[in-house]
Amino acid sequence: MSIVSLKMNVYVNKDKKIEIQLPNDISEGDHELVLVIDSIPKKNSKPLSDYIGKINWSIDELEYQNQMRSEWK
Repeated sequence: MSIVSLKMNVYVNKDKKIEIQLPNDISEGDHELVLVIDSIPKKNSKPLSDYIGKINWSIDELEYQNQMRSEWK
Protein backbone atom coordinates (compact mmCIF):
# COMPACT_ATOMS: atom_id res chain seq x y z
CA MET A 1 0.00 0.00 0.00
CA SER A 2 1.30 3.46 -0.86
CA ILE A 3 0.05 6.71 0.60
CA VAL A 4 0.06 9.88 -1.46
CA SER A 5 -0.54 13.26 0.16
CA LEU A 6 -1.76 16.09 -2.06
CA LYS A 7 -2.22 19.69 -1.02
CA MET A 8 -4.01 22.13 -3.30
CA ASN A 9 -6.17 25.22 -3.07
CA VAL A 10 -9.67 24.69 -4.44
CA TYR A 11 -12.67 26.92 -5.10
CA VAL A 12 -16.01 25.90 -3.60
CA ASN A 13 -18.81 27.16 -5.85
CA LYS A 14 -22.29 28.28 -4.75
CA ASP A 15 -23.55 24.70 -5.17
CA LYS A 16 -20.89 23.59 -2.66
CA LYS A 17 -19.06 21.57 -5.32
CA ILE A 18 -15.37 21.37 -6.07
CA GLU A 19 -13.54 19.88 -9.00
CA ILE A 20 -10.04 18.45 -8.68
CA GLN A 21 -7.71 16.86 -11.20
CA LEU A 22 -5.63 14.05 -9.75
CA PRO A 23 -2.07 13.36 -10.94
CA ASN A 24 -1.58 10.69 -13.61
CA ASP A 25 0.18 8.34 -11.17
CA ILE A 26 -3.04 7.76 -9.19
CA SER A 27 -4.38 4.41 -10.36
CA GLU A 28 -7.97 3.69 -11.27
CA GLY A 29 -9.91 1.88 -8.56
CA ASP A 30 -11.04 2.27 -4.98
CA HIS A 31 -9.18 4.75 -2.79
CA GLU A 32 -9.70 6.38 0.58
CA LEU A 33 -9.92 10.18 0.44
CA VAL A 34 -9.47 12.41 3.50
CA LEU A 35 -10.72 15.97 3.08
CA VAL A 36 -9.62 18.79 5.42
CA ILE A 37 -11.51 22.09 5.14
CA ASP A 38 -9.46 25.11 6.18
CA SER A 39 -10.39 28.66 5.25
CA ILE A 40 -7.71 30.65 3.49
CA PRO A 41 -7.62 34.21 4.82
CA LYS A 42 -8.01 36.93 2.23
CA LYS A 43 -4.96 39.07 1.70
CA ASN A 44 -4.96 42.67 2.84
CA SER A 45 -5.50 44.73 -0.29
CA LYS A 46 -3.74 47.80 1.13
CA PRO A 47 -0.03 48.12 0.34
CA LEU A 48 2.29 48.45 3.34
CA SER A 49 3.29 51.92 2.16
CA ASP A 50 -0.18 53.13 3.24
CA TYR A 51 0.91 52.62 6.85
CA ILE A 52 4.09 54.71 6.71
CA GLY A 53 4.05 57.54 9.23
CA LYS A 54 0.94 56.30 11.05
CA ILE A 55 2.69 55.56 14.36
CA ASN A 56 3.56 58.51 16.57
CA TRP A 57 6.79 57.73 18.41
CA SER A 58 7.31 59.37 21.78
CA ILE A 59 11.11 59.24 21.32
CA ASP A 60 13.45 59.72 18.40
CA GLU A 61 13.47 56.61 16.17
CA LEU A 62 17.28 56.51 15.94
CA GLU A 63 17.59 56.89 19.71
CA TYR A 64 15.16 53.98 20.19
CA GLN A 65 17.07 51.82 17.70
CA ASN A 66 20.39 52.52 19.44
CA GLN A 67 18.82 51.72 22.82
CA MET A 68 17.56 48.36 21.55
CA ARG A 69 20.95 47.51 20.05
CA SER A 70 22.72 48.34 23.31
CA GLU A 71 20.61 45.65 25.01
CA TRP A 72 22.08 43.00 22.67
CA LYS A 73 25.58 43.47 24.12
